[in-house]
Amino acid sequence: MKKIILIVLALTTFNNALGQRDFSPKFSNKGDKIAFYSYRNGEEPEIFIMDANGKNLRQITEADGNWAIEPRWSLDDKFVGYSMGENMGKLKLAIHNLKNNKVSFVNEDKGLQFITSWTKNGIEYGSRGKKGFNFYLYSDKHKTIQQLNNQTFENYFRTTSSDANYVILSVKDEGKKGLWLSKENTDFKKITELEGKNISFSKDKKHIIFEAVVNDNTDIYMVDLATNKTTRVTNDESHDYMPSIDPSGRYIIFSSGRSGQYFLYKKDLKSGKITQLTGI
Repeated sequence: MKKIILIVLALTTFNNALGQRDFSPKFSNKGDKIAFYSYRNGEEPEIFIMDANGKNLRQITEADGNWAIEPRWSLDDKFVGYSMGENMGKLKLAIHNLKNNKVSFVNEDKGLQFITSWTKNGIEYGSRGKKGFNFYLYSDKHKTIQQLNNQTFENYFRTTSSDANYVILSVKDEGKKGLWLSKENTDFKKITELEGKNISFSKDKKHIIFEAVVNDNTDIYMVDLATNKTTRVTNDESHDYMPSIDPSGRYIIFSSGRSGQYFLYKKDLKSGKITQLTGI
């Protein structure tokens, strides 16, 4: 149970934090919108969408007593998927049509489950099992569900690129901890010893960004997938979480408590400038 809690720590740690608490920002595939979840309206988190500059904020889920967390964009940006339910242990996978606001569900299961990746093959999601998370592919075209097995590792979290050619596993197994990469169905190879979480691919698949704990502090890191060179992107004692990289590869967004409350920030990777997007 301890390992499972660590994997989803970013979702649960801040439930009693002060302030409006904005988390898990995700750039749309066009890069013009950002989806995230927030506790700003009360005890239950809801899904919000805003422009990439922080303007034109709108809430897309209802304040009906249910949680709504961990948004993911469809490839055409017409839908947002997220986990919705009474609490962390009773979540269903929801698909939200942004044009008509209709909500459908991937399955009828309720539990600790999240959409991990939206790819050309469909929706990948993780569901808590006995030793960690089990992963599945839901084909939104064929309405079928396929389990995605990995025999090499037991306790890991999976992230797949939008073209489904690259898979990253964040492995927790003793002796194998770190991030492992498979390119186009090749064997997995370790690319960093860091135990990264909330992994995001750049659009060109040349880099990944993620959060990792080093010396008891959580910051954002980037790995060059050609060289495996790891670069620290943020360095703040207040902790930075849940990064997403825009299609141009120039900007990242993330959640940080650097102002005393958890708001969203954007960093220009070229200039190094950090701009606060929410809570201003």
